[in-house]
Amino acid sequence: MVYYTRSRISTIRKCLGKDLERIEQWLVNSRLILKQSKTKPLLFCTRQSLQTKPDFFLCIQSKEIERVSSFNYVGVMLDKQLLSK
Repeated sequence: MVYYTRSRISTIRKCLGKDLERIEQWLVNSRLILKQSKTKPLLFCTRQSLQTKPDFFLCIQSKEIERVSSFNYVGVMLDKQLLSK
């Protein structure tokens, strides 16, 4: 799990993009692969921020990663607004 806390979504995308590039390089050097189908970005923020920044995307190996609005992590359901369901 990789995460950032910043006030600007564009800064988060830049930081995560750089980290993904480093992870990709480490995987290549270690002769490992990253299963893209199991890699999902989830953006936690206010409803207003989500509506104004729908273009948040990340890429691995020049392919866009599918963004999700909720995710089950170690038995805990996380959603984009951190609401309990």
